Amino acid sequence: MNGKRNIDIADALNKAGLRGQLCNKFNSAHIHEIIINEKYIGTYKSIHICVEDAIPAIIDKKLWERAQAKTQENKKRGGAAKAIYNYILSGEIICGECGMAMGGNSSRKSNGNIYTYYRCKRRQDYKDCDKKISRFQT
Repeated sequence: MNGKRNIDIADALNKAGLRGQLCNKFNSAHIHEIIINEKYIGTYKSIHICVEDAIPAIIDKKLWERAQAKTQENKKRGGAAKAIYNYILSGEIICGECGMAMGGNSSRKSNGNIYTYYRCKRRQDYKDCDKKISRFQT
C-alpha cells in the first residue's frame, strides 16, 4: 500500500475481513505500530536486549527503512500539509472575541455530510474564548 495513509490501509484490511490482535478491527494506530515494529525485519527487542536476525524477517530491511523515513517525514509535516481541505483563510481571519487567529476545521455528521468551518485557536486549545464557530465557503 505504497503511499497510502494509515487509516486507508486499516480500512482496506478491515474490508478484506482481516483482524488484528484479539480479533479487533484495524485502525490507524495499529498500522503505525506495525510500521515501526522491528520484529518484521527479524529483530527481537525487549527492555534489556536487542537481537538482530533472532526471528524470521517478513519484510525486506530496505523497505522497512523507507517506511521509517516516510514516518519521520510525516511527523515533520504541518497540519496544513495533511489537511484534506484547503482552508485559505486559516491564520488570516482573527477572532472578534479574543483577537487570536482562527483555523480551519471540518467534521462529519451522522448523516455522512462533511461541514467545514473556522474556529478560534484559543477556544480550541485553551477553552477560554466564547466565540462560536464560523462557517465560510472556501
